[in-house]
Amino acid sequence: MLLAALLAGCGGGSRDKTTSVAKPPPATTNPPPPQSPQPTATTNTPPTHHRRKPQPLENTSTAPLRAGSTYQCGGSALKTIDARGPIKVQPPVVQPGHTFAVTITAKNVHTVVVSLAGVSLKPIEATAKPDHGNLTATIKMPAGAGCGNKLLDIEGDLTAEAFIGVSQ
Repeated sequence: MLLAALLAGCGGGSRDKTTSVAKPPPATTNPPPPQSPQPTATTNTPPTHHRRKPQPLENTSTAPLRAGSTYQCGGSALKTIDARGPIKVQPPVVQPGHTFAVTITAKNVHTVVVSLAGVSLKPIEATAKPDHGNLTATIKMPAGAGCGNKLLDIEGDLTAEAFIGVSQ
């Protein structure tokens, strides 16, 4: 009986059977629903409007850097660097371990983060706070910072660069 079941093709189908393949659902041409604005990193609230292009710094995109006062760096004389524009660094030269202030004088700027580059393996950042109609960020230069001009990145409602000198 077992042999008869195997010869009969137990579970097999007939030759007349046809198979059909299910068609995929039709593609929709409707766009995805609009998404709400993404929250900002500093306030966790959606922005009220989006910038269409970068905000230039009062015609400074083509202005060259300007050399300023002289200071001592390891026995050599260096000059400070002024990037021109609405960013003021006070004092323009600090010693390692001292603090300095970065003031943004541009109008309609409400959120700015200032980053100090090239002096530490860890990021050094400060969020600017309102100060007499401007925004000011205070940063402490690390005690182990080498002398020379250091880059400050300003990002937020305004994107710019500035420099701080480190003397020894």
